[in-house]
Amino acid sequence: MDTQIKFDDTTLGFVFWYRNLNDAVTEVHQREDGEWYQAPISNAIDCITHYRIGRWLGPARWTTKDVLLYLGLKTEEAHFLPFKS
Repeated sequence: MDTQIKFDDTTLGFVFWYRNLNDAVTEVHQREDGEWYQAPISNAIDCITHYRIGRWLGPARWTTKDVLLYLGLKTEEAHFLPFKS
């Protein structure tokens, strides 16, 4: 059984990705409970939860627009299709 996860796989709950100030590709996802998280795509995906290991970003009441505003991103800076290296 092949359990290898490729670098460009997206996490469960993927919403968008963007390049941060260090030019690292960062993925933003929303978990089942609605909470928002972000993580560099170089971080591992947890094999049990299928979420990329990252940091809490915002509460469940936030919309995608709220997250973009919090991150200081314009809509055109966020990529809503999975990242492909």
